[in-house]
Amino acid sequence: MKSKLLVLFMVAICLLSMTACDFVGIDFGGVSLSIGTTPTEIVYPTITAYPTSTPYPTYTPQPTYTALPTLTEVPTFVLPVATETIVYKSITWKELTVFLIQDLTNQNTYNASTGYMCVEFSTDLVNNLHAAGYDAWIVAITWLNDEIEGHAFVAVPTSDLGIVYIDPQADIRYIPPKIGDPLCEMDDASACFSVGGVVYNIGTILDPAICDVTTNTCSGIMR
Repeated sequence: MKSKLLVLFMVAICLLSMTACDFVGIDFGGVSLSIGTTPTEIVYPTITAYPTSTPYPTYTPQPTYTALPTLTEVPTFVLPVATETIVYKSITWKELTVFLIQDLTNQNTYNASTGYMCVEFSTDLVNNLHAAGYDAWIVAITWLNDEIEGHAFVAVPTSDLGIVYIDPQADIRYIPPKIGDPLCEMDDASACFSVGGVVYNIGTILDPAICDVTTNTCSGIMR
């Protein structure tokens, strides 16, 4: 009985240790114990493979910097200013002579030091004719002898005599000016524009002329 208990005890120890009893049979004092032909194997759990690493996303290169287009200034659209068409009244030569008698421009004083000269006389007469509803403009001339300044007077279209040329300083009517000729009066062809008794001939004619009273100069279409 004791020997059986000893065998069982040894078997238990062998099973627990699995080292001292790793063989087919054991002989314990004449008692043979067969434990199969192969030692019992300890089956370890299957190692679960680590999950496959997720690759980093492929680097997408940033687009090349594109320069902003050059801004082109858009010109501001300006509506054209409506030009008012002025309708002037017709005037006869007789009506013009009456107008000149009543107009006081010729009574102004010529003064070179204050700048009231032929341009100012002509500007005032043209403005007065426009205010009365009649057409008129300035004509400016230069002389072939440029030692003296040019001269300005007024052109008025009449219904019976065509364009007449008036010197507003004395209300004199001139013969229509012509390059190379002197500037003479219509009523007396021998009375011509002169300085110190010297008669000057016309070099250029600006008709119509745009005159600036601040500088006493004129510009315009040359004929």
